[in-house]
Amino acid sequence: MDKKFIIGIFSAIAVSVAIVIMPWAYTFYSPTFSKDPASWGVFGDYFGGVLSTIVSICGFVAVIVTIKKQGDGINAQLASIELDKETRDDEIYYRQALQCLEEALTILNDPEDGRVHRDRVAWLQSARLILTAKELANKITSVSMCTTYSASEKLIRSRFQSRLDPVSNPETQQPSYFSGPNWDNYVNNRPSHRLEMHSVYMVYKFTSWGRDEVDLIDSIVGNVDTDDISPAYFGAAQYLSSQGQV
Repeated sequence: MDKKFIIGIFSAIAVSVAIVIMPWAYTFYSPTFSKDPASWGVFGDYFGGVLSTIVSICGFVAVIVTIKKQGDGINAQLASIELDKETRDDEIYYRQALQCLEEALTILNDPEDGRVHRDRVAWLQSARLILTAKELANKITSVSMCTTYSASEKLIRSRFQSRLDPVSNPETQQPSYFSGPNWDNYVNNRPSHRLEMHSVYMVYKFTSWGRDEVDLIDSIVGNVDTDDISPAYFGAAQYLSSQGQV
């Protein structure tokens, strides 16, 4: 048992006894103890009656304090359970959102030639998965999990940018790629439709750099120091030196 708790109990007993005895001693003080049993009986009735009242009050207060502590403990447990639930939910939303984005990118890959899959249904599915990932991400409540998801989302967006890069997909530079028929499908007697406008918008909106997004590279503009570059990368170090940004 805690030492402070024991000291507190004895202190409370001493104070209670003092509260009972001091008024009696002040009122009926005598230098000698009475030899009359009746006097001791009266004192006993007084002492027991007053002390029992004090003990009852202290007991009642102790019960109230105990109930409050138990209530606080239950509330803390419920809060912990709720926090654990929110953490588990955030992890589920995080994984499922990233899984949707991964699948949205995979759908755009043509399984036959590895090019961007020019298929109306594929683009619709990709756009729906991107929107689903956004809905799931919005349900994440943890700040740290939101930060982690944002970094993971940027990584997948960079893969979208590589996949839809016009240099490797020059056909996408022409509006007819999206609005015209798919002649490959037409020749092979497969459905050939224009791509759905909103799905194209959603995919390219996700792939594009947002107007309100901050480019992290801006944080090091003007702070290039060639001493941070290993001498093994001679060409890069010389290039940076020649730009006068050291």
